[in-house]
Amino acid sequence: MFRAAVVALLFVGALGFDCSATFQGHTYNLSPLIATNGSYTWGVKAINVAGNNIITLAEDTVTYRYELQVCGAVKSAFSTCKPGSAINRIDPQGNCTSLGNADVAFFSPNPYNDGVYLSYWAGDDIDHIQKYSSRIYFICDQGHQVTPPVFEHEKSFYQNHFSIQTSLAC
Repeated sequence: MFRAAVVALLFVGALGFDCSATFQGHTYNLSPLIATNGSYTWGVKAINVAGNNIITLAEDTVTYRYELQVCGAVKSAFSTCKPGSAINRIDPQGNCTSLGNADVAFFSPNPYNDGVYLSYWAGDDIDHIQKYSSRIYFICDQGHQVTPPVFEHEKSFYQNHFSIQTSLAC
């Protein structure tokens, strides 16, 4: 059964998906959040804590650039970024890290039932076992069609968390 799930995930991106998900009878259509210019791009001042947990702080910081696309691959402005990535992190030296492959993605309901999240897997290799991954949490906010993405943190197992508040997640 596990192998069948992995195969299904690999084919989702290759066949394309419509950027919607249905849970408990409610359909979330997030296609209006697809960046028409190729990606949401922004800078974050961050500090590396405990070797690999990146969190946003205001002191002793470096600035990372992020490129994020909803339901597809980023059209990167950086030549060091590989095609097929859904989320890129570019360090101050211009090195690009893929935080998830657009072809390996799926939706799940948010833990607090306030929307859905999109998981991207199979980003760049960390070592011979681990790869980067990401989750974009789409959080219900009746007051906003969409807010810009926010980098939340990187977990100790190289999973990056982002959030977007939007009425489309309600």
